Amino acid sequence: MSPNPHPSMHHVHAPLVLTESYRIYTSYASSSPPTPPPVGWTRFVLISDTHSHTFPVPAGDVLLHAGDLSHSGRAHQLATTIDWIRAMPHRCKVLVAGNHDFCLVTDWSRQPNAATFGNLTEGENAEAMRMVRGREAQDAGIMYLEDESYAFQGREGGNKWSVYGSPWQPIFGGWAWNYQRGAEAEAICAKIPKTDILISHGPPYGIQDVVHSGEHVGCEALLARIAQVRPRLHIVGHIHEHHGVTVKRWPDTGEETIVVNAANAGPRGFGGEGYQPVIVDLKDAMGGPISFEGGAAFLECAVGLRTFPLHGSL
Repeated sequence: MSPNPHPSMHHVHAPLVLTESYRIYTSYASSSPPTPPPVGWTRFVLISDTHSHTFPVPAGDVLLHAGDLSHSGRAHQLATTIDWIRAMPHRCKVLVAGNHDFCLVTDWSRQPNAATFGNLTEGENAEAMRMVRGREAQDAGIMYLEDESYAFQGREGGNKWSVYGSPWQPIFGGWAWNYQRGAEAEAICAKIPKTDILISHGPPYGIQDVVHSGEHVGCEALLARIAQVRPRLHIVGHIHEHHGVTVKRWPDTGEETIVVNAANAGPRGFGGEGYQPVIVDLKDAMGGPISFEGGAAFLECAVGLRTFPLHGSL
């Protein structure tokens, strides 16, 4: 395996991590998930690469899905996932597409690296967009993001969070939402604004991005951008075999970014042992309002998070 390019990282091997500002749960009894956090915290439940499969997902305030909603990009496959998500109890459900989700591509001119269109039939894109952006989706708290920001409250009267969602990843077999490394990647990643939460289908280089061969396949441009915007939470997927959590500390300020590869596609099925949904409880932000292009007001995340001993080995 290639050496760790980020010495200032904690790879989370323990099933439970507790600090003053966040709590991370990677393993728990599905029938008895961790006790919800108190007032002043928000519970995020993270999933990805579900590929039209369903499995138990714990309740929480916010559900985040990092893409590959469908098996091979067809609208009827997407419907299985959206019906499943609509029925979940989370107040907010924020989704992005992944490289499998051909039916969510509305503009193929933005997909110059796609070698296939997923054998879509006429009308599948319109049907898919209705599923993720129609009235039923809105009523269920679903927000689908495609290079977009969104502000929301996970709890009524609670903290207001900002999230940015991106479906892209470096070119991978000519599937959907692929970009070339270098200038094209840099242009797409440059759109990512200052945000509390970042959802990207592909991981940054060197963080939760190792494939079976031991090679790091994440995006260098994405890593450079998160070093600038420093979200509190970054959820990714795409690389099934590197499901897990890394806490990246930025040494110049001591800020930390929790990076979660939430891919649920495990070797023995979906959402099972070692591939459960990851639960992250975040203490509410303490900053003042900031703005970004488009005029919406967000809250700046708390910075200067301290690192505490983990319950388990690193």
